[in-house]
Amino acid sequence: MKRILLTGLFASLLTMPALAVETGGQYFDRIDTDSDEQLSLDEFLKGSHSVSKGGDGTFLLSPVASGEATENAELSEKHKRVLFEQLDIDKNGAINRKEWQDSLSTGMVIFRF
Repeated sequence: MKRILLTGLFASLLTMPALAVETGGQYFDRIDTDSDEQLSLDEFLKGSHSVSKGGDGTFLLSPVASGEATENAELSEKHKRVLFEQLDIDKNGAINRKEWQDSLSTGMVIFRF
C-alpha cells in the first residue's frame, strides 16, 4: 500500500506545476466565500472551476473565467459532486483545509492552469 501511495505521489509531482499546492491553498481561500475555513457544497459548486475525471481516477480542476461556459457544464457539475463527496473525508458536509491539502498532496486533485 505504501509503495502504491509513493508511486502515485511521485507521478503527481511530475504532472503538477511546482506551485500547485500553493495555488491550491490560494484557490481554497478564493472559493471559501464566507471565510469559515471550510468549503460547503454550494461554495464548491459555484467555484470558478470545471472538474473532469482522469482515466487514472484523479480529478483535474481547470479554471473557468467568470461568465464563461464550459463545454460540458452538466458533466463538470456531476464530477464536482463526486469529488466533493470524496474530499469530505469526515462526512460533515464540508471540506476543511486539511482535507483539501491532503487531496493535493496525494495527487487526487491536479490543477490544470
